[in-house]
Amino acid sequence: MSWFILALMSVLFYSFSTIFQKKLMGENNSDPVAFMIVFQFLVTGILLIYILFSHTTFPNLIYVWPNLILNGILIAIGSLCMFKALKITEASEYTIISTFSVIINLFFASVFLHEVITLNKLIGTIFIIASILIIALKAKNNPTKIHKGHLFSLLSAIGFGTAFSNESYIVGQIGVIQNLVIGFFLPGLLVLLIKPKSLQHVRNLLPLTSLFKIIIFSILYLFGAITIFAAYTQGGDAGKIYGISNSTVIATVILSAIFLGEKDKPLRKIIATISAFAGIMLLR
Repeated sequence: MSWFILALMSVLFYSFSTIFQKKLMGENNSDPVAFMIVFQFLVTGILLIYILFSHTTFPNLIYVWPNLILNGILIAIGSLCMFKALKITEASEYTIISTFSVIINLFFASVFLHEVITLNKLIGTIFIIASILIIALKAKNNPTKIHKGHLFSLLSAIGFGTAFSNESYIVGQIGVIQNLVIGFFLPGLLVLLIKPKSLQHVRNLLPLTSLFKIIIFSILYLFGAITIFAAYTQGGDAGKIYGISNSTVIATVILSAIFLGEKDKPLRKIIATISAFAGIMLLR
């Protein structure tokens, strides 16, 4: 399967996962830190079960351990801020602000992965960002108010944008699944060590209905992570792939209209979709 198709698949998986995540974080008794810890360990467990039955082997990690530790810190920051942001911010606002990660990733990919910033890549990225700004545009009588949820969204973008370039290097050294096991486990462990009292809120996530939603969200997010890094191993470069992945906001808007009944600003959404599609084709 081509890297481009894999990148598009990751967009769909991440978009569906965002809808599930927003529903879960919208519940009054949900705690962002407890949710993040349960999510990280749950995905780690799923991956370990796969490794056990598929007899996947672990390579020597001695050469990438500094990158693994750095990745754990970056993902912990990105994930924790993501859950906190979605607790108090609209999903659309979060995804809009999170596109700042495209710029962060483009910079680090060029510096550390030695990827060339071509004209097509730059224009394609601009088209995708423009599509998101079109969605974000509000009327003069309904301006956007800045609050701490936006700050959490920005910090999440910086964490994930930097981490993707670092993880792309790790994947090239040890493989996709092996990277993801450590990449999900370490952030959960770090946050647990920093905030152990958050465990008392885990019981709020254990009712069957909530647990089922968390499992569905975790599987969708995991598939998004697998496909996006598989795209890198199939020949795509980090800058292009991450640019395409941020068109998630458009897919999320469309899916929200279908499943959540959010059908406002139809003309802007059509224009934004066309702009995002143009950007994706340029990044291809």
